Amino acid sequence: MARTKNNHSGPHKYMRVELKSRIKGSYGEPYIVFRCMIPGCSHYVARELVVGNESECWRCGDAFQMTTALTYLKKPHCVSCTKGKPKSGPSVEDVSANLDKLLGGI
Repeated sequence: MARTKNNHSGPHKYMRVELKSRIKGSYGEPYIVFRCMIPGCSHYVARELVVGNESECWRCGDAFQMTTALTYLKKPHCVSCTKGKPKSGPSVEDVSANLDKLLGGI
């Protein structure tokens, strides 16, 4: 049987889905897969195999590569869409001014 091409152009839009445990009759950990949420696409991939695949960002729609850290998110997004405060440290001028004060012009 021939494999069919995606029903869409571009990368898949993955969402994390928990399936029942692979071991019949056990109440162990669920089996984690990523499903493409684009209508008409029936693509599924295991969590271990999704790392490195190209995905569409849930927030901005741009393409990005999946990393191990992103496999824990329900709806993975690119690094540029990550919430949080920008990490801004002191400027070089501030550091040099403080060093001059501390060293007293040595």
